[in-house]
Amino acid sequence: MKSLQDHLSNFINCNELADVKFLIGKKKKEMYGHQLILSINSEMWKSMFYTMKWSEMDNKKIAVVKVPEQDPKIFAKFLQYCYTGSVKLTTESILPLYKLSDKYMMEDLKELCVHFLESSIIKNKCFQFYEKILEMNDQNLLEWIMTVIKKNSRYFFSPKGAFYGVKFQTLKRLLKNPNYDCHEIKLFQRIEEIKLKFAEKCKLLKLLHFDLIGSKGIKKIKKTELGVFWIKREKRKREKQLEIQKKILKKKILCLKNTKLYSMFTKSLRFRKATHEEKCRSTKAPLRADQVRVLIMTTTTYPKYLNDIMESITSQGILRKNVSALNVNLKTVTLNDLRIYDSIFVFSYKPLKKAKYYGNLLANFVKLGKGIVICASDCLREKHERSLQGEITSLEYLSFQQGKLIHQKQASLGKVHHPDHPIMKGVESFDGGSDSFRINTKLISPEATVIAEWSDGIPLIALKKNQIENDLQGNVIVLNIWPVSDSVRNNKTFWLQNTDGKKIISNSILYSVNF
Repeated sequence: MKSLQDHLSNFINCNELADVKFLIGKKKKEMYGHQLILSINSEMWKSMFYTMKWSEMDNKKIAVVKVPEQDPKIFAKFLQYCYTGSVKLTTESILPLYKLSDKYMMEDLKELCVHFLESSIIKNKCFQFYEKILEMNDQNLLEWIMTVIKKNSRYFFSPKGAFYGVKFQTLKRLLKNPNYDCHEIKLFQRIEEIKLKFAEKCKLLKLLHFDLIGSKGIKKIKKTELGVFWIKREKRKREKQLEIQKKILKKKILCLKNTKLYSMFTKSLRFRKATHEEKCRSTKAPLRADQVRVLIMTTTTYPKYLNDIMESITSQGILRKNVSALNVNLKTVTLNDLRIYDSIFVFSYKPLKKAKYYGNLLANFVKLGKGIVICASDCLREKHERSLQGEITSLEYLSFQQGKLIHQKQASLGKVHHPDHPIMKGVESFDGGSDSFRINTKLISPEATVIAEWSDGIPLIALKKNQIENDLQGNVIVLNIWPVSDSVRNNKTFWLQNTDGKKIISNSILYSVNF
């Protein structure tokens, strides 16, 4: 026995009993439909037929609908779904059908298209779909495909030829997004293999983060012409930045000669030579947020974590181009290497090889009158391989001593001792997630300031101002948190991104440089 759908399929594009005529495409191909069946599928059709003018055809009234922009083959598939509730989807027809379902408000067909599109993206070339969706200019579908790409970025960016056939402008827009869980080396390899002009490839390289490549990555890209060009350009860029910074410092030092502070500097030179940066900071001229240079000092180059932390740091006006990342297990740095930075953000993810060396180095950085923000969850764990050692761990610099790690006990923002403090600007809530990583300590340095506590009374944000002998002040802020948000995971174990963790991190960086 035939079903109702089988009977209705006989009336698809059938002139018999038809009361709707469609003129499809530029050639106005005639196709037929029935108002009752179409109106059942969509309220849009129903309202259209109520207000539509009638034409006479074969001694009966008929509504004429013009669809000049549509392919007749696609529209035939659309009618098939309207009459039978099913249709065979293909990679060629999926996006035009989605556009039709959106136009005529057919949510069932729209949802079917999205499910098919998701499976097709995994099986076929994702970025070609992305390009077509860009041409459609459908914002909802564009947001959806970007979410899919972010979640599966390693899968999409890893295979050879992933970018084949994709236009330069499409790649440029795609690579502007910073939240891919994919190493920069993979992105470099995909750019290198595509058939684009060398100049266009060089423009795409500007959208990658050279600082995240690491020493091993630099060795790999040195073997290619494009890689050699990239390394040279980054070197010239840094040299230019240093030259600009030196010129600015010279101007500020000249201004000092007309102030009482100049005599203080000449006295301090008897004991040791003051740096340009120290002279500049002694003027106490406040930096603008977009001038602050920040170094993320860590033991990992895991892109997903670093990108999330960079987003937090830059949420309050700090420029992303002024934020660099350094894996201290791959490269040993000296105090001279750190002088170009105003603040250092310290967090640990893997064992720290030279814990004592970097503890002493950070203490010397503070003596220059600069700022440090330390995430205590791993850096200050008691007798742990990830923790800092050396001079920086003394109460002369830190707000509290090292302690044991607490996690798997959800906690949130508790008592705020200084609600008007700049670090708390715009902060209304904070939730550490189901793990809420933090150090269990209440031993506070007498000169330290606890700005806020966790809901269980453990210090959340603490500050220690260190007065240096030549009237410089170095701030050490301890954030008793794990700095990565739950945006990199779906299980809400890290701090919840709908709370104000980004503001806490960015405000702390700015306050560390007396902003």
